[in-house]
Amino acid sequence: MKARYLLLGGLAVLGIALGLAIRGLGPAVERSTGVIRGPRGAIEIHYLLCSGQRVHFVRLLDYGPGYGSGWIGPVVWQLRSRSGAILDRLRVGKVPPGFEQEVRRLPLPGPSGRTVVTDPDGEDVMSFVLSELRSDRIFRADYVYVRPSTFIASKGAYCAQRKRALRYRLASYPLFGIAFFALLGALVQRVRTQRRKRISRAAQRPS
Repeated sequence: MKARYLLLGGLAVLGIALGLAIRGLGPAVERSTGVIRGPRGAIEIHYLLCSGQRVHFVRLLDYGPGYGSGWIGPVVWQLRSRSGAILDRLRVGKVPPGFEQEVRRLPLPGPSGRTVVTDPDGEDVMSFVLSELRSDRIFRADYVYVRPSTFIASKGAYCAQRKRALRYRLASYPLFGIAFFALLGALVQRVRTQRRKRISRAAQRPS
């Protein structure tokens, strides 16, 4: 097959793969996490967990002056579980079954007054100060206030979007592979053609 056809075909497949990958980004993970003041002033973290999703790691850390530049800490509260658990909500300071408390420097807030919270996958997703929290609204990780009932009701659409995005990502993987080998083939063909031309020109030169 000519290098030109391999190149054009590889670029076409790559374009399709990129389109699928973009659609596979899914909903913003910030929609999955929020914080609210619970009964008697307790602080609760609320999660939206989709099918098969379990919480393995929870961390609250002080924002600190260097956060965002690679500096992390100090950790205020940290939990870890090998098996994970399905947690829709978590009260700060209360260790749920199956979790080990690794760090406890409560109560909040930490030295800076701003606390960073992890999402269901254990990644930093939001920060808050205590004065921002309300008892009738969840302060979601995209920094909007929503009613607890609205937060829970959004789970269906959120999880459906995650599932659809996963299908797009899985569909894009083999196409990226096809595009890679097609473009690699075009490059190899190009190199071989150039080499043959050089050999042919060298053979035609008068000795």
